[in-house]
Amino acid sequence: MKHFLVDVASIVSAQPRDRFDPEAVESLADSILESDGLLKPLVLRATGPESFEVVDRHLEYWAAVRAREKDPRKGEMVNAYVALPKSTEAIQRQLAVLKRTEAGEDPAAADMPPKDADIAAALAALRAGTQRTEAVCATVKGNFENLAHRIDSVADVVNGLSSLPSALERMEERLLKRMEAFEEILRQTPEKKPGKSAQPLPEEPFNREVLEKLTLPVLKEIMKKEGIPGKGLKKKAEFIDAILGG
Repeated sequence: MKHFLVDVASIVSAQPRDRFDPEAVESLADSILESDGLLKPLVLRATGPESFEVVDRHLEYWAAVRAREKDPRKGEMVNAYVALPKSTEAIQRQLAVLKRTEAGEDPAAADMPPKDADIAAALAALRAGTQRTEAVCATVKGNFENLAHRIDSVADVVNGLSSLPSALERMEERLLKRMEAFEEILRQTPEKKPGKSAQPLPEEPFNREVLEKLTLPVLKEIMKKEGIPGKGLKKKAEFIDAILGG
């Protein structure tokens, strides 16, 4: 059995709080805060890596809980003896002797063989502790298995990323081939010679009937040739009027 400072929040008690006198709990809580601890440390049994159960001094435990409620910083930890699994039976015998002594009974009674009921109770407590330990181990195992699964998933992603460069290279090769094919098509397409299909300019003098038959680009060409300004003109009729007016 070893002496530790234990986080109050990690401890549980099988005895309910309302079983104890509230005034006694309150007074003892104030004493814990004033003296920075218990004169008689809690006796605990480890039920997991960071969890404990009260074996003895349940009143003191609830007083420690109340002290933490009153001052979370100062009452966060409580001094306690933590029993190792192999020493549970010896600690139970020691507590029995101390309780008989405090009650004024003969201490020699502690040397008597334990009753069947006491043995059954001790075995039940040990079984409960074993079950809790197995539950904690199962949880830890599940967490490790989940972590291993996540690591495998990350490995799959990394493997996929490692094949990405080669896939990009193949895509680039296909694009280059398509571009080369497109350029070859462009090279084989005959260029359209300008001016063949262009509408010829009419001979002067111009009249409205002839100009009406011309396209807007031809009208603009006439204005350019004649030096007629066309800024701000948009409609075909405006260009005809400017040519005839010019």
